[in-house]
Amino acid sequence: MLDSLEILTLVENSAPMRGPFVAEHGLSFLLTARRGDRTVRGLLDVGKSPEVLEHNMKGLGVAPEDIDFLVLSHCHYDHTGGIARFVASTGKENFPVVAHPALFRPHFRADPVLTSIGIQTGDERESVEAAGGKFFLSSDPFPLTPGLVSLGEIPRSTDIEGPGGSFLTLDEGEAVPNSMPD
Repeated sequence: MLDSLEILTLVENSAPMRGPFVAEHGLSFLLTARRGDRTVRGLLDVGKSPEVLEHNMKGLGVAPEDIDFLVLSHCHYDHTGGIARFVASTGKENFPVVAHPALFRPHFRADPVLTSIGIQTGDERESVEAAGGKFFLSSDPFPLTPGLVSLGEIPRSTDIEGPGGSFLTLDEGEAVPNSMPD
């Protein structure tokens, strides 16, 4: 069990007009887990662009090399922008990146026009691994540190829990609705 878990917003859609932080469409959280005299830090997502994440981390005094792991909630570009650049900035080899096995599937939105909204160029698996990342892909709960797990795939149980919108993926080259299991 953890003694404490602090969640600090690094990237999201709003910021004070005259503040030191930058906002953008996207999301990233710093997780700081404490247990006894041990502190573990991880990121949940990296937002849309590495520049915003880097700016806000610097403004908060958070150094990339102090981050122990990265969890990616799902494949959308506004949660995964700049994975390889962030991993490289940690300076670590085999830096843990935890995600769903479907992370790298093609992902599109068909409203208002067909657009790729999945992992973008430069953040492919090979690029992240070349930057020092080590993927742990799991649809099941995955331990991050004692007392903290990534939940993995959560089955939808009601009609209102669908992915919403006109999301598509490719299955053997054929466009099909994307249920977003991640």
